[in-house]
Amino acid sequence: MKKLMYAALFLGALSSCSDDNDVISNPGGPENTGDDQTVIALAVANINPVATETRGIGMVGGLNETTNKWNGESLYILMTDSGAVTPVEPDYTYPGISQHILNNVKVTAPTDATSGLVTAANTGHYYYYPTVGMFDFYGYHVDDAAGENPTPVTVNDSIVLDVTIDGSQDLMVAKADFEADSVAAATGDWYAKSYKYSAYAARRNVQPSLKFNHLLTQLQFNVINKGANNVMWVDSIGVESKNVAKMVVAGKNYGTIEWTGDKAMLYVKNDYDDADRVLDSLAKVPLFTGNAELAEAVIKTEKTKVGNLLVAASNDQELITTYKGHIILLQKLKVTDYDNEGNVIPAGAEVVVRDTVDFTIKLPENVHPNFLAQHAYTVNITVYGLDMIEVTADLARWENGGSFDIVPEDQETTGEDAVYNEPVIKNAAFITDEASFNAYLPESYKSAHPWDENTATDLPWLAVMFEPTPGNTLEFVVEGPNDHTVTFNKDNMGGLNTTEERSLLLANKDELGVTLNDITGDWTVTVNGGDETEIKTGL
Repeated sequence: MKKLMYAALFLGALSSCSDDNDVISNPGGPENTGDDQTVIALAVANINPVATETRGIGMVGGLNETTNKWNGESLYILMTDSGAVTPVEPDYTYPGISQHILNNVKVTAPTDATSGLVTAANTGHYYYYPTVGMFDFYGYHVDDAAGENPTPVTVNDSIVLDVTIDGSQDLMVAKADFEADSVAAATGDWYAKSYKYSAYAARRNVQPSLKFNHLLTQLQFNVINKGANNVMWVDSIGVESKNVAKMVVAGKNYGTIEWTGDKAMLYVKNDYDDADRVLDSLAKVPLFTGNAELAEAVIKTEKTKVGNLLVAASNDQELITTYKGHIILLQKLKVTDYDNEGNVIPAGAEVVVRDTVDFTIKLPENVHPNFLAQHAYTVNITVYGLDMIEVTADLARWENGGSFDIVPEDQETTGEDAVYNEPVIKNAAFITDEASFNAYLPESYKSAHPWDENTATDLPWLAVMFEPTPGNTLEFVVEGPNDHTVTFNKDNMGGLNTTEERSLLLANKDELGVTLNDITGDWTVTVNGGDETEIKTGL
């Protein structure tokens, strides 16, 4: 029988010791050192600090050392010739040894650990290096996004896998870093540091370690009930995202993902329970404690965790700056109830109504402008009831992101990010003569209506400068000494002069109920209930 060196890739527990019956030896490599009984083992690490897999298990890993743990997830390992995508073929024949070495082999991640040896799906399977050659190691995790038996295919210089996500699968890839692993082995052997993964390097403790990276963005949703007496439930939260992709798991462009097709609405799933760790469709989440009867329910004003969602992240194909989605709320409301004679029953009746509110999640300008892969963002949605819902977003991190707020009610449905702003008074002054006319009115008004064309019979005028340009209906309250108060409206702003962000409003003495002699002392004006602005009464 052809003798092979003992550079075994053992997918099992390191404590499983070898004996003479396990050894297949052969010198091999650039030199025979006689130390050919060194076992190598393939280890994995979750690079970004959970779950026996059945289907839709959600995110892998966490945000800190406590949650940064593998928990028996299914991983797939590929071993290729160095710099190529051809599966490795062994140069030996031996009973019980696979003729395709780690060609898309399913393994199981460690349990309750950040890193460790991986175990073959069918325990007791051993894998051995060929006697010659140098190799690359790749790994990937797709949960059930590629079906029960993921089958990547070779496309030119890459190995590609088709995936479809529903928001509950974490897509991860890994490639063993020979330079890092050879440094970690602390070997002084020049060959071991330059020979790539091989039987020779393995005998000098240079072992492949796969560090898995996340390819998606994670959104973590909490909901806060600010309706003091509102008994509400969260029925669902959905976010639009591309969900069909080609994922490069090995070879050229390894770790990239190309999204195809249109966007789909991905929905937050329930957190897995401890029994089967399966993410199911979201059951309604109460935003109160106790009995749902209004008199007995206690509104939860703190954050209620709803769940996580894994969505497409920014990449070279597309920079994602916003996610659009909606929240569906259920709320118990009292409705008008009538007796048989048509009279209103005072106690009324209670029904549960359903309402859908759209929102946009957008990062603020003071953080990275794009939603990044391997980043977790915490989105806190504050609700007040059916007519009022406010979404705020605090950035949490896999790699940290900051903090930001969005308010869906203020986003116009006809514009992606349009926001209505109340006008702010920048300056206000009484116009009493030509000097104040020239000092306080904008050039656009003076050019169209020179002083010589104006009459002073209705002085004083009130000039108000705005930022930004106001809408069509404004209410002004002017207050002065001796309890002088007057309220007047301007319903038609079409006649006002406007510049880029400023506009002019004129009110005359008849609207103000004053004369030139009345305007001494302190005068103020407000618009639409805003802050008081002092009216200038002189130059």
